[in-house]
Amino acid sequence: MTSDSYASQNAYTNTSNYFNYLDIAAILKAVQVISSEMQVDKLLNVFMQTIMESAGAQKALLLISKDRGWLLDAIASIDECTIHPSLSQEISQQLPISIANYVKNSLNTVVLNNATSQNDFISDPYFLQQHPQSLLCMPILYQSRLMRVLYLENNLTIDTFNHDILKFLHLLCSQAAISLENAHLYQQTQQSEFRFKQVFEKASDATFLLDNQGFIDCNQAALDLFRCIDKEQLCSLHLVQISPEFQPDGQSSYSKANLLIDRTLAKGSNQFEWVHKRLDGTNFWAEVKLTAISDQQNRLIHAVVRDISERKQVTQDLEEFQTKLTSLIDNIPIGVIEWNPDFLVVSWNPAVEKIFGYQAEEILHKYALNIVPESDRVNVFQLMTSLIQQRKANYSLNENITKDGKIITCEWINTPLVDDQGDLMGIYSIVQDVTEKKRSEETIHQKTTELSQALQDIKKAQLQMLQNEKMAALGNLVAGIAHEINNPIGFLTGSLYNAQEYIQELLDYIQLHEQVYADPPPEIIHHKEDIELDFLIQDLPKLLSSMKVAIKRIQDISGSLRSFSRADSAEKIAYNLHEGLESTLLILKYRLQASAVRPEIIVVKEYGELPEVKCFLGQLSQVFMNILANAIDALDIAGQSCRIDGMRAAAPKIVIRTQALNQENLVRISIQDNGPGIPEAIKSKIFDNLFTTKEVGKGTGLGLAIARQIVEETHGGHISCNSVIGEGTEFIIDIPAC
Repeated sequence: MTSDSYASQNAYTNTSNYFNYLDIAAILKAVQVISSEMQVDKLLNVFMQTIMESAGAQKALLLISKDRGWLLDAIASIDECTIHPSLSQEISQQLPISIANYVKNSLNTVVLNNATSQNDFISDPYFLQQHPQSLLCMPILYQSRLMRVLYLENNLTIDTFNHDILKFLHLLCSQAAISLENAHLYQQTQQSEFRFKQVFEKASDATFLLDNQGFIDCNQAALDLFRCIDKEQLCSLHLVQISPEFQPDGQSSYSKANLLIDRTLAKGSNQFEWVHKRLDGTNFWAEVKLTAISDQQNRLIHAVVRDISERKQVTQDLEEFQTKLTSLIDNIPIGVIEWNPDFLVVSWNPAVEKIFGYQAEEILHKYALNIVPESDRVNVFQLMTSLIQQRKANYSLNENITKDGKIITCEWINTPLVDDQGDLMGIYSIVQDVTEKKRSEETIHQKTTELSQALQDIKKAQLQMLQNEKMAALGNLVAGIAHEINNPIGFLTGSLYNAQEYIQELLDYIQLHEQVYADPPPEIIHHKEDIELDFLIQDLPKLLSSMKVAIKRIQDISGSLRSFSRADSAEKIAYNLHEGLESTLLILKYRLQASAVRPEIIVVKEYGELPEVKCFLGQLSQVFMNILANAIDALDIAGQSCRIDGMRAAAPKIVIRTQALNQENLVRISIQDNGPGIPEAIKSKIFDNLFTTKEVGKGTGLGLAIARQIVEETHGGHISCNSVIGEGTEFIIDIPAC
């Protein structure tokens, strides 16, 4: 329901000629006060008091629409008026929200002078709770823009808000809308001025306002910068009084300052560096920013002065450093190249000119691969790509090509230059021609290799000499023993055959005598019984046969000794390897016998059919001797360990296997023991020269090293070792067959 159409049920008492008794002067005064007030809170207070005094309301609310809801801006009653109240109740308990929403959406006034009767808003919960008699809800508009909503209520009488009061309220709200807009604009201006003043006063840089007469104002930073006591002291100075007489370029500070000010007024702004002088007489570099501004009377200049003494010093230091660095790069004997991110030459020093033959102006903006031969370009391109992608320095040694086509070897250290965002700015390379150095290193490496080989040859020769001396001494000893044995054995053999013949004749004679003289005297019979003649006749031939067997055994031992000590000829001779094995076992037979720490070692021979092998049998016998002696030592250690631990050891055993590997044209000899085995860490060293695990004085470290040399170098074969801890060790020897 609008101010122009009232519901029929809202009849009201005739209150025409309202303005006849209303204090017109008071109304005009209220309008004047409202129009002149620039403070929003005071304006709202006067407005609400005037409403309560003149409109006949018991309660007045001023609402602001905000975020699809309502904010209570002011509330007034007969007794008091509160601006920006803080309510503990919901705003829906203060007025019918449906009416407020209608006014907001339609921008029409709603007047209910008999609110308890049927109306369009009777379903609002507020009517059921509060039972208002009269109410009015009016929009406060400024240029058709809703600023506030005024709500008035009277709970005692109907027809409170008649037509004349409505006119009065329209007049008052129209003026209030204008005044509110002006107050808001004034408030914004005040806030802007306050913010500008705060920015001006609290700026970290020295800030001034100047007119054509000099300084008007300054902030605290300006006082601190120029070391002044207060604004009055600084503003009383002329610009030239805070500057030296002349600037570094030789111009007068006075004339140059006037020129810069005129330029600022003409262009609107200006920025430059200036040398200022503090009141204590010290000079400092400053960055000055001038901005021309205008007020209603004068053209002013806003000046910002920043002390850049440290920056200028850093810049000066950087320039000096750059000069020194440039001089260093130009005079250093190492090549220095700067590339852009596309690997185009930006600069290179004289040392690079000497390396590649190009003058700097010839190679500038040329691609890096121009100094790389075709054969190496793929590799260098990959290095360049990796450097760009990974942003990490890299090292390379690659071939390059000089201006005259000469291929050289260069050492490169390439370092990317990256900014704070990780973007590539360029690349610096350090390069050296190491062609001669590389040749020298190759020569040294070759000489070192040759010396190492010579040293190995000397060691092998020394080892061979030791072996030869050892074998020669052993051979001489064994040969001497065999010779000394052979002489008496030869005599015994011949004498034994004669003795056997003589004894047989004597026995025949005794037998013939007993046949002829069957009844001998008692003395002969008694002597025959004493000497057991019948037993002697039977046993003496057996004794002679046993003596023959013993002599044959001694002859076999002598033969084995001669075979073991046989001096090898200059060339390999075909032999049966079983002969060498048997000779070695015969010599070591005494060590195979039972001892205090172990029982007798069982030797199992699994001999296959072997062809004769061209070899140096004496040397191979030494190999068999070394391996079998080590096997016996290992079994002795195992027996000793079991004895200490109180454990029963397995029967010590050595198995010797031989076989012909016809497809490989090899003869294989395997010597295996069931000793403690060899640890993996030691197994790889057992063939090394002078390596031994035996106690000092019990091993020289030469046995297996000599064995490998004899098998692999002398005979072109192979020797290897298989071992399992706790199970034993096996040596396998492969010798090429004839």
